Amino acid sequence: MRKQILIAGLVISLVALPCMVEAGTLFHATKKAIARKIAARGFSVKLMSPKARFGKGAYLSRSKATAIREKPKAEALVVFRDTKKLKNNAISVKDMRKSRIKAISGDKDLRGNIRYGIIGPNLGKKIGKNAAHKGKSVFYKSARDPRGTNVFIPAKVYQRDPKIVRQTGKIYDVR
Repeated sequence: MRKQILIAGLVISLVALPCMVEAGTLFHATKKAIARKIAARGFSVKLMSPKARFGKGAYLSRSKATAIREKPKAEALVVFRDTKKLKNNAISVKDMRKSRIKAISGDKDLRGNIRYGIIGPNLGKKIGKNAAHKGKSVFYKSARDPRGTNVFIPAKVYQRDPKIVRQTGKIYDVR
């Protein structure tokens, strides 16, 4: 009986294995036509919005579910692989102390800027601007998925080194 349970568990884990996402995989949710362009050529700095939470840059998520929650009307997910350069040149504000966030943003008063660990747009833009100035990316807590992590790569950083994330050419349909 024990052998049967172990074998069943092994079979289930082997069947489930291809469905698992590899560590270091990043996702960008968007429309299908735009996803094809991004998968082929990378992000267009001209199309990056300065009105986004951390400012002008590329926004990626660590999981498919988080990417879809961040952009619910998305039709496709573009798949990227992170690099050592991304990991080594990043600021993580996901679980950072407020005193450290004050130092990074230059903002003395954080009232109204952080709620339940989520960084608001005013503070986000200050952090994004500072990160761009230092040539760093930002790992931050998702506003729409409490367990999710997102990555912001400032436009200046991406423009200087578009290979900070590797294109895989893979696209997943969301709908």
